[in-house]
Amino acid sequence: MKLLGPEQKVPLDKHYHVSTRHNSQYKWQQHAHRNVVIVGALEVPSEPYLNIHASQYFERRVETEKSNDDQQHTDNDQVFDHALENWKRLKLHQDFVSAAQSVPVETSCCGLVADDDATLRTLVPHLNETWIVTVNERLSRENAGFQLDVFLWNWSNVMGKSQTNILLIRFMRFAKENGTGAVEANE
Repeated sequence: MKLLGPEQKVPLDKHYHVSTRHNSQYKWQQHAHRNVVIVGALEVPSEPYLNIHASQYFERRVETEKSNDDQQHTDNDQVFDHALENWKRLKLHQDFVSAAQSVPVETSCCGLVADDDATLRTLVPHLNETWIVTVNERLSRENAGFQLDVFLWNWSNVMGKSQTNILLIRFMRFAKENGTGAVEANE
């Protein structure tokens, strides 16, 4: 099973560590396309069971390295705050719940037990192919300044359940390359 995207690289300080929630955060904070800047995400409660109906999702802000300048961190925070306001104003939470309910729940044990991990693996590609396309077109018409995608953040566990899967709704903005080949965030 391929866990990393084509452009996603494991940071050198994470190479030989046991995979945990903390040291796998780089997975959701990177995007396969170089000109996309992830500014934050909403974590859908997925443990101990998937709860798409939760009234509030957990906010995850991108932690920038100390070597980056403070202006980029401030800009990302402002874009994420603006995106969260639009999330509420456009009632995207209700849209997300409706779209997620359209995917049947995967089961095991002859249909008696819901298999949330299998449901997540089915749900994420379906939402990215259908709901995200519609929402991003709507956000473009509204000139919202950001777009969304759905991401399955996962890591292996040392004890208990072998793998943890978390559903994230990522907020991103597009960046442009300056003349030196470095990427700068678009305003």
